[in-house]
Amino acid sequence: MLPKVPDWKSKKITIPGYATREPMHLFFRDALDCVEYLFGNPLFAGHMDFSPTRLYQTAEQMIRVYSEWMTGDIAWNMQVCSSISIFDTWT
Repeated sequence: MLPKVPDWKSKKITIPGYATREPMHLFFRDALDCVEYLFGNPLFAGHMDFSPTRLYQTAEQMIRVYSEWMTGDIAWNMQVCSSISIFDTWT
């Protein structure tokens, strides 16, 4: 009853002027198929965050808790503080 899992794909990689004993292959899945699978899977329903949050251990907000990507500064800056570049947090 679960949605179909996205198929693995492969592509042979050749680099002009660089010979290998065996062919090189890149294995990947289509990103849009993966997103469609995640959103269509009932196991993930109600467990995806779409808004950044800031979690603290105490009411005084002295110790910040980082548990997943949406609790980090980059996610916050991307969605809440639109006047701040996301690259400001990396420098």
